[in-house]
Amino acid sequence: MEKEEQHTMEEMPAKRWIEQLLDVLGISEWVNYSKVVQNGLFIFFLVIIGLFYVANTHYAESTVRKIDKKEKELQELRWEYMTLKSNLMYDRKQSELAGKLIESGLIELDKPPHKIVVEKREY
Repeated sequence: MEKEEQHTMEEMPAKRWIEQLLDVLGISEWVNYSKVVQNGLFIFFLVIIGLFYVANTHYAESTVRKIDKKEKELQELRWEYMTLKSNLMYDRKQSELAGKLIESGLIELDKPPHKIVVEKREY
């Protein structure tokens, strides 16, 4: 009999706490302590599923943020590429090359190049 009293005494604080919680939530009419204890594993399962849901949502949002960041970085690199390409095309024009070569002492030819023909016997 003492074991039964100890067992009930240990259950009482948890039972009171759960009953008070159900009263505060206003659902004590439909749910009682025995239903909570019977469905404890199911409630635990629902809590675990809720935690996975929250974690998955957080992971998805952080992945979307990373993707947006990479897209912005890619866009900036694309702009840099286009700028460098246009600068290179401008610098490769004949008029630009002629101006830069004059600074180094080379001049542009006025006459077209001519072909030098060497016969086999001469060489």
